[in-house]
Amino acid sequence: CGRRRGVRGGSVTADPLLVLVWLVVAHLVADFVLQTDGIAADKVGHGRRAARGLGLHVAGVFLCLVPFVVAFGLPGLVAAVAISAAHAVLDRAKVVLTRRAEARALLAARASHEAPLPEASLGRAWTPVPAALFALDQLAHVAVIAFAWLVWLSAAPVAEPFASAVTSLLSRWDPGAVHRVVLVALVITALAIVNIRAASFFVATL
Repeated sequence: CGRRRGVRGGSVTADPLLVLVWLVVAHLVADFVLQTDGIAADKVGHGRRAARGLGLHVAGVFLCLVPFVVAFGLPGLVAAVAISAAHAVLDRAKVVLTRRAEARALLAARASHEAPLPEASLGRAWTPVPAALFALDQLAHVAVIAFAWLVWLSAAPVAEPFASAVTSLLSRWDPGAVHRVVLVALVITALAIVNIRAASFFVATL
C-alpha cells in the first residue's frame, strides 16, 4: 500500500497520500466498475429487489477495501466496515430522494398534459435534481473516505506480514521510484474511471 515511510516504535507506516489515493480508487472501482447495470437497476427497485441490489453493491465496496484490512489489520477492518456502512446509507438516501424528485417531475408533466412517454423515461418531465443528487452522493462518499483515512489509516502502522512481503517483493527496486510509479498509475486510473464511467452515468442521469 505504499513505500516505507518511517518507523515508530519498530513499526512501519505507509505514505499517507498513497493510502488516500488507494482509497479513492477502491471507491471508484466499486461504484463504476464492479457495479453492473443490473445491480444499479435493482438498487432503485422496491422490497427484496432493492435490498438485494444494495447488498451486492455494498459487498463489492467491502471487497475493494479488503486490501486495507490485509495491510493495516484492525484499523483497516474498522475503516472498511465504516466506509461500507456509510456507503449503504448514502446510496439508499440517494435512491429515495431521486425517486421523490422524479415523481414530482412526472406529476408536474401530467398537470401540463404532456404526452405519455416510455417507461423509465422522464422525457419532458426532466428535472436536474437526480444529477445534483448523483454529484452530492459522490462528494459525500469522498468525505467519508477522507474521514476514515484521517481517523484510522493516515498514521496506522502497516501489519508486519504485509510490510515484510512488500519489502521482499520490491527489494530489487528503488522504493522511491516504485512509490512514484504507483502513485501516478493510481491517479491515471482514477481519472480514467471518472472521465469514462462516472461521467457517462452523470450524463445519462442528466
